[in-house]
Formats: sequence, structure tokens, C-alpha cells
Amino acid sequence: MEHDFTMMSFARLKDADVGYVQRATGDREERVQLLRMLNEYLRFLGEGDNPEDEKLFVLGQELKTIWPHEFRQELVNSVRKHAHASIAEIFLAGLGAMEGPAKESAKPRLPSKQEFDSLISRLKTDSFSSLESTVRGFWKRHVAYAEHSGDAHLLPYVLGRISDAILKMESPDQSEGAGLVREIVLSALRWEPWNKYLWNVWARAYLAEHAVGAAEDVLWEAIRRMPPNEHARTRLIGLLERFKDRQWEALESVRKH
Repeated sequence: MEHDFTMMSFARLKDADVGYVQRATGDREERVQLLRMLNEYLRFLGEGDNPEDEKLFVLGQELKTIWPHEFRQELVNSVRKHAHASIAEIFLAGLGAMEGPAKESAKPRLPSKQEFDSLISRLKTDSFSSLESTVRGFWKRHVAYAEHSGDAHLLPYVLGRISDAILKMESPDQSEGAGLVREIVLSALRWEPWNKYLWNVWARAYLAEHAVGAAEDVLWEAIRRMPPNEHARTRLIGLLERFKDRQWEALESVRKH
């Protein structure tokens, strides 16, 4: 294999890994090796006392987008043959390849309040890098549940709280997590596009990355779409007042809105 890809690469597929998988699946010999390593990784996860369901489900979702459709059944058959049934069930649910009664038992599950509270607590003490995969898994599980059930009433609140907790981390964790916050907020806005709080968090994420212009654009758009919008107006005024030559814009914003 030309790319340094191992069994544990499946634990966190980076951009280079994704590109490699997309290329390698076109070659039968390399595809067979990828399947072998995938099944080894699934067995590895299954050997633990508490297999992490979200990791299995999210991996299935990721491979669904990058594994060529014409070889999908080969992937399904291989996992069903070599992985433990309970592990294969969750992975294949993420892949969208479950059928009949097994599919019913592998419906996406809403993360519990205990999981949510634990994650919020850890975001106050642990580093962002140590929690990134956990946050992504939690987010993906919530979205998967909402898409499967049509019940998204908790989604904007939960994702907004997680995003807020990331943006309250100390530097450099805050700026490192800002990109993920933007991804999370945009997914939540699909369900509640008029949620003023989420628009405010979106702007804060840009500010954490020092992308002042992008943050300003988000705030102006929030004010345009949802007048009156006290949160966005107050943050925009504070942003403009940082720059002496733009203080008149802040005063004009107060007058007009």
C-alpha cells in the first residue's frame, strides 16, 4: 500500500485517509486488504467491555459516503461474516445496510441525559483534542436520531449547549474547536433556521478563529432575517466598537435596529 494506512486508521479517518480509501477500493487486492483491516478494527472494538456505539455508527456513516456503491455489498457481506453480530449491527446501521428485524433493533438511539451532562462537564476540564471524536460521535448520533425519527425538538438546544461549552474553553482549545462548532451549528440550523441563539454561537465561533469579517456578516444576516434581534445587535455593536473608524456604524446600528 502506498499510503501509511493501518487498522487503527479507521479510528479517525483523516482527509488523506479518506482520499486513499476512495482510490484503493478501486483495486481488488487493496480493497481486500482494507476489508481485512476494517474487520480487525471492528473485532478490536468488540473486545472491550463497553464498545462505543457512537464510534461504530459514525464509522459506518463515514464509509457510506466514501466506499463505492458498486462494492458496498461486498463490504456488507464481509462485515457480517467476520464481525461480532452486535458490533456488525451498529456499524451496518450507520452504513444504512440493515434489513428486516435487525434494522429495527439497530435504530439510532438518542444519547442519554447522563451522557450529555458528562460531556458538558468534561468540556470544562479536558482538552479539546482529547474530546473531539467524542463530541463528533455525540453530535452524529443526535442528528441520526432526528433524521430517523423526525423528532428534533432537543437537537438545537443540545448542540447549542455543546457549542457554547467549546467556545468557553481556554485558548488554544477554543480556537481549535471553533471549526467543529461551526459545523455543528450549521447542522442544527437546518432544523431551526430562525433560532437566534444558534446564529449568535455561529458568529462567536468565527470570532474565536479571529475571522472578524465572517462574524460580522453572520450578525448582519441574523439581524436582517430576524428583527428585532437583541443578541445579534448587541454583539455586532460590540464588534464594531473595537475599531475607532467604525464606531459610527455601531451608533447607526442602534438607531436603525
